[in-house]
Amino acid sequence: PCADFAYWAAQKERLKDSIKMIVNPYPVCKFTEDYFDFYRECKMKGVLCPKTYHNNNEVDSFPLIAKSRDKMEYKKLFNMRQVYNFTVGRNDLVLQKFIEGTVFEVDFLDEWLQVRLLPKSFPHITQIIDSDTVNKNYFSIVIKSLGIKFGTLRFVSDKNKDYIIDAWPMFKWEALFINPSIIDGLLKGSTPKSVKGKLVKVPHAIVMEV
Repeated sequence: PCADFAYWAAQKERLKDSIKMIVNPYPVCKFTEDYFDFYRECKMKGVLCPKTYHNNNEVDSFPLIAKSRDKMEYKKLFNMRQVYNFTVGRNDLVLQKFIEGTVFEVDFLDEWLQVRLLPKSFPHITQIIDSDTVNKNYFSIVIKSLGIKFGTLRFVSDKNKDYIIDAWPMFKWEALFINPSIIDGLLKGSTPKSVKGKLVKVPHAIVMEV
């Protein structure tokens, strides 16, 4: 149930006797689908995210990243003319300060997590980051604050600060191909074990563990 996760979550009780589903709570599925709701939830829970501008008059720095609330459109903007041209007649956009930092994703299930680096020069290659070099406690606090039981979070790191920029209440394909035992962890409650030395070509990425 990946195409419309919130719908499946809502149907969980009705379908529980006919199929086995493992889903996050319905409210979590809903707010992670919509950038308006997602960043509002982050702000309420004290989770650090990039500065968000509520209207064009608040813009005080460039570049910006403009995102549609349904996560379908992204555009980098460099001046006010571009801002006005892109936002005219629209009320479905989130304007945020663009942070030029290291982008990475955190896959998690219960107390287990893995961190994957998304290099700028090769954005379709994912590399596992040594868990001893990342702030596991911070990620655990964010996960618990948002109430997500399992899934993937995306962060951008700048000047020793990790800003959350996206979340999925499910595992990304890249995470599953790097560590296929995640599925066993979900189904059986066991702790996933790292899979070493894998190089797998999948439709959306070349996944590499080093």
